[in-house]
Amino acid sequence: MARAKRVDRSAPGLQRRPALRLKEVEAALRASAGIRSVAAARLKVNPSSITRFIAKHPQLEAIETEIVDGIVDLAIGKMVEQITAGEWPAIKYYLDNKGQSKGFGVRKLAFADGDGNVLVPGVLVAPMRELDAEEWSARHKPPEA
Repeated sequence: MARAKRVDRSAPGLQRRPALRLKEVEAALRASAGIRSVAAARLKVNPSSITRFIAKHPQLEAIETEIVDGIVDLAIGKMVEQITAGEWPAIKYYLDNKGQSKGFGVRKLAFADGDGNVLVPGVLVAPMRELDAEEWSARHKPPEA
């Protein structure tokens, strides 16, 4: 088995980057809204380096979760503002995703055919009586060749 050739780190542009530090990774994660690939670009490292570093430092996982949760809360607040202002796309999005119990939204159904295949019949709009897999199969038989 041939050995992989070592990269000459003395070549211009290939110098080894100093080791990552906890504070700089935290700052990059905060500046990138918790998006690891963006944080990696800021630090000029591969995204996998960030992932490995975070795995070695569990406190960074907690910080990343805090950052992402904050951004999600901000996004929810903006959506509520749009709904309150009567902006139809926000209203529709919310009803499609959260209004199913009240008869709004879209339901996607999928059934297994017993051979490990998943059949997706399309999109049904609520309220509608849901079909079980057997009923659906009977109604949507593929044409015989």
